[in-house]
Amino acid sequence: MSPAFAILSGALGALGAVAIHDIWFSGTNILRNFPILLHLRFLLIEIGPGLRQYIVGENREQAPFNREERQWIEQSADAIQSIRNEILAVTHACGYEHPSQFTAQDIEVSSGPGTFSTLEQIHGYTPSRIWRKVA
Repeated sequence: MSPAFAILSGALGALGAVAIHDIWFSGTNILRNFPILLHLRFLLIEIGPGLRQYIVGENREQAPFNREERQWIEQSADAIQSIRNEILAVTHACGYEHPSQFTAQDIEVSSGPGTFSTLEQIHGYTPSRIWRKVA
């Protein structure tokens, strides 16, 4: 007798014993009508969260954020907040109330050792007036 045949016959014997028990001694009709399928359903319900986590959905896909994404979001928010604070500090140091008040003439960029040029000079950008004054 080969080992594969012994394993297969043992598994079928166990399933047959469960089916006979459910058909003759079970108190519920659904177990009497579907003995093996209902036990398979109970097994899948029991191991379902593990299957969803590792096979179907990766790393708590159904939750809003997993731990790694939440950490990345918090770090990004901290970086954005620190950049915002630095921009506001520079804005107030220049005498403006809001960063949108800067013009291309206000910002100088180093174009070499000891030479600085404004953004207007580098890019040739002069803003045109978009809004007309209503008389």
